[in-house]
Amino acid sequence: MFELGIIAALLIVGNLVGGAREKAHFEDLRRREATQITAVPIRNDPGPKIESGETFLVYASVVVASDYFKNFVGSLKNFFGGRLTSHETLLDRARREAICRLRERAMAAGANLIVDVHLETNFLDKMGAEVSAYGTAVKA
Repeated sequence: MFELGIIAALLIVGNLVGGAREKAHFEDLRRREATQITAVPIRNDPGPKIESGETFLVYASVVVASDYFKNFVGSLKNFFGGRLTSHETLLDRARREAICRLRERAMAAGANLIVDVHLETNFLDKMGAEVSAYGTAVKA
């Protein structure tokens, strides 16, 4: 019975602390995204035409950990099947953070545009996700 109490306490603490940290991270991302340079993937749209200027590779990566509650809920959903919505926000945060870091590095180097942005995602078992972003920064 004592073990069940510990598990329940961990789930409650994981949900409260993890939810608060996730909310704070989303707020920080919204603030940072509002003040950054443009980063565009080039797939169908050729994007802005670059006449001249210095170009260089810019990259960033982030590892975002999953909290105990998300892992527990994800394990249950994995057992029964269906979307792992508990982990979708984890991936959203990781991707947005990687792009924010990419933009910040490019801005620090004097660039005013990033083109051909690519994202790579790796899952770290039940611990979280790593997202790497890279692209070509343009200093016009």
